[in-house]
Amino acid sequence: IIIRVIFALFTPVFYAPDEESHFNYIKYIESENSLPIQTSMVGDNSNDWEYHQPPLYYYLLSPILKINTSTTTTVILVRLSSIIFWLINLFFAIKIIKALEVKNKVIKSFSISLICLLPTYTFLSSTINNDNFLITLGGPIIYLSILNHKKQTLKNTVLIALLLTIAFWIKFSAIIYAIIITILFLTQIKEKYLFKRTLHFLLIALTTLAMWLPLALRNLKLYGDFHGIASPSMQTQWPNMLVALRTSTTNILETFWSVSGIYNNIKFLPTIGILLTLFALVGLIHGLLSKKPIPEKKLIITLLLSIALNFFIVLRFGVLYSQGQGRHIYPLLIPIAVLLALGIQQLPITKFWKKAHIHLSGFLICYLLAYTGFSLSIMLQL
Repeated sequence: IIIRVIFALFTPVFYAPDEESHFNYIKYIESENSLPIQTSMVGDNSNDWEYHQPPLYYYLLSPILKINTSTTTTVILVRLSSIIFWLINLFFAIKIIKALEVKNKVIKSFSISLICLLPTYTFLSSTINNDNFLITLGGPIIYLSILNHKKQTLKNTVLIALLLTIAFWIKFSAIIYAIIITILFLTQIKEKYLFKRTLHFLLIALTTLAMWLPLALRNLKLYGDFHGIASPSMQTQWPNMLVALRTSTTNILETFWSVSGIYNNIKFLPTIGILLTLFALVGLIHGLLSKKPIPEKKLIITLLLSIALNFFIVLRFGVLYSQGQGRHIYPLLIPIAVLLALGIQQLPITKFWKKAHIHLSGFLICYLLAYTGFSLSIMLQL
């Protein structure tokens, strides 16, 4: 909390990815009380290339601008709302871990530590960005989906439908939550109560589609597609596909772990996080292939598949427009944290390292503190 407040206070105004563009959207909503129309491209001096986004996040924060203060103070106040979103995300992360019936100390401690201490997410959740609200909604959607996976109830299904609709009115990236819900449904086709499960799935799908349709039709009329994502973006010309894939993948992994600044231009040893990811993947694959019991194995595989699909979607966006970033995978940050922790726990070293859960969390604390000091030292020179 302290580090997030420090970032909110001392990051130079609009020195975070697309922050000025998001702020201008909030300002437009507050002053015009209507939806803006996207006309400029990413990088234009107008800084309004987020106008194609769904409006709910911006409407929610627009009352803050009614406080008659300087731009700096207003930006800080809006940034502080992002910290509240993160705290809600943390609350549901704890509930998801309980729902998954995780008992192992390494998995519990390391996954929660990632939600709290992942460097780039710490910075992002201290700045203005609609991703913060979307990430937060992912917590209750995934939690309720896990509960429904175990025992379906009408109350949970209705809540999922409403939350998923809200998510689509925040950002089209909510499609990844729809994918998770669909995969969970497909994995249960051969199980009993198929008719009931099908009705619940259709209730979620049709409710979400009906309530999102007005926005989709508006996008189709204005931008020529249902989501409007491509409207402010210009396609990138690469020398060849190999260069495109390598560059985009590296950028996604680096920005997932430890970057800050307006163009993700401040990097602090992202290789450390990438190596940690590789170790975790090795451990996770070893655990899934072994005969060792893994809690909720089918659910874990479903989440792993969803994360892989999310990564592919972000990678495709990166190849097309050079804009694929690690934060675009954060809507699934909670399951990513759990799976990375599960992978680390499967490594043989944790079996003999009695206080592994303490030292792994300590490692992330040190990583974040060093990243924070490095980032702020550069920002304060600006």
